[in-house]
Amino acid sequence: MFLERPEVSDLMKRFGTHACLELFGAYGVKLLHGADDRELSGPVFSSVIGLVGDKLRATCLLAATEGPLRASCPAGEQLRDWTGELANQLVGRIKMQLFARSVNVALSTPLTLTSVRLVPLPRSNVGPIQFTLETEPVTVWLEVQATSDFELGPECLPVVSIGELRLF
Repeated sequence: MFLERPEVSDLMKRFGTHACLELFGAYGVKLLHGADDRELSGPVFSSVIGLVGDKLRATCLLAATEGPLRASCPAGEQLRDWTGELANQLVGRIKMQLFARSVNVALSTPLTLTSVRLVPLPRSNVGPIQFTLETEPVTVWLEVQATSDFELGPECLPVVSIGELRLF
């Protein structure tokens, strides 16, 4: 049975924080991590991806206003499509952190939407991870459930780096 476990949620929140800062940094965007509890309001671009494994499952939402997305977006990309790609890369980075600790998860495809307002309703007391670029917010929301016997293995170095491809 999957349960909300605060220690697992806190760990995933740390993974999500690291992954988001690293992801936007890879595109030359320096986000500031901080508790800015403003709600996201329009237009808001968001994308949701699920993670599922034998003993862990989670939902990750990436939501941002136009500024941070434009700052990271390659020329010619549509912001809605780019939001889905960023969410995919974000969850991929979280997956690599889990994999380095012997946890394997599969990912769903991103579901992307645009809204004028976004206010997630948490199932637990774990709130979103808030970032800003100047005054514009970026939010990562991870809702996590794990089995009672879920444990992370010891951290080992990954065989490949993010973005690297090895064929054998």
